Amino acid sequence: MAALDCGVSVRTRLIAMLLAVLSVALIAQYVRHWTAVPATVARTSDFAGSYVAATLWRDGHGSAVYDDSAEQAALAAEGVAIGHDRIPFENPPSALWPAALVTALSPEDAYRAWSLLQLLLALGALLIVVRAAPWPASADRVVKLAAVAVGIGALPVALLFTEAQWDGFSMLGLALAYSAWRRGKRATGGFALGLLGSVAKPHLLIGVVAFLVGRRDWRALAGLAAGGAVCGLAALAAVGPAGLATYARVVVTPANSPSTQMLSLTGLAASWLGSGALISLLTYAGDAALLAAAVLTGSRSRGDAARLEVGLFTAVALGLVATPHLLVHDLTLLAPVALALFARAGSLDGRPWPGAWSAALLAAWVALDVAARLDLGNAATAPPGRLVPIALLLTALLGWVMLRRVATHGLTTPMTAAS
Repeated sequence: MAALDCGVSVRTRLIAMLLAVLSVALIAQYVRHWTAVPATVARTSDFAGSYVAATLWRDGHGSAVYDDSAEQAALAAEGVAIGHDRIPFENPPSALWPAALVTALSPEDAYRAWSLLQLLLALGALLIVVRAAPWPASADRVVKLAAVAVGIGALPVALLFTEAQWDGFSMLGLALAYSAWRRGKRATGGFALGLLGSVAKPHLLIGVVAFLVGRRDWRALAGLAAGGAVCGLAALAAVGPAGLATYARVVVTPANSPSTQMLSLTGLAASWLGSGALISLLTYAGDAALLAAAVLTGSRSRGDAARLEVGLFTAVALGLVATPHLLVHDLTLLAPVALALFARAGSLDGRPWPGAWSAALLAAWVALDVAARLDLGNAATAPPGRLVPIALLLTALLGWVMLRRVATHGLTTPMTAAS
């Protein structure tokens, strides 16, 4: 038996090390790409719009942060070529505060600094989760490190880094919320998520909100609302009521988000059926059904701490499909909850890692990554259409099956009074 245990341990470590090596190779590839980005391209990164808006705001032109002509003029002044100067700022006004911190740097240096910040936030989020997650007592450290490496090596994190996007804040907020909820601090976790998740992309939280409603976790929802209110006050302080009204119009009519490129149900419908009032109505109905499923997921996990990981994972996947505006880098929000569920899957497997559930979850993560690579930059309006929403739905289905498995596997852990 000792020899068998030793053999299993060697097998586990070899597989984990192989995954880690492959992930590190992917990480090295996108870091190499990032180091080779020339200054002219750095000026046209996704962060360029935020940099210009924060610079205008810093210089006392807060009314111009959502003015396309003013932003284009500022980008042209920085040397951005005509035809590449359409990078509008479409984040909430609260995003101006952190973006302003790098406006003292040149556009190129600001891009580098922001990219590194987002990568550090993503890494920090996964490290927080790996410490808080319910790993089996037999889990080897190399398995945990491999899980973090797989999360960081995925394409969404690569694009978060190379495009200098904002999702690192949402990742960190979700990781802090999960860690707090694991320790029974529901309001604290909700506040962290509401604060960090609302800085730039509050729409990505709709699945989590639906999950908490179904779970009837009013303390977490109150904390979430409080954190969002702080961001709202920061936005009001930044641009005033008129600026908030302008932002509301930007949200309703985004300037650079063709529906065919969206990776949610919106993109799936547009890539198969085109556009029109009827298509929009069907999409809204589908979004409502997805959020209802997320509420049901929360209800099925209510009162049981052992179902937190799988319920949250499933709800986040459903919420991403229901989010009208979703691009590849936004899929990073799934990474922290996938890592948490990966830890829980070890208890479900009942055998040395990787068991059936761990392997299924890893396969779903790889499939989602492959779908994202195939969808990247694809705006074709013909079958097979966008693949990511299909992969997300299948991922949510896996989560739902795992949720039922947890309920029948004897892993029930009653919620404490403090939780």
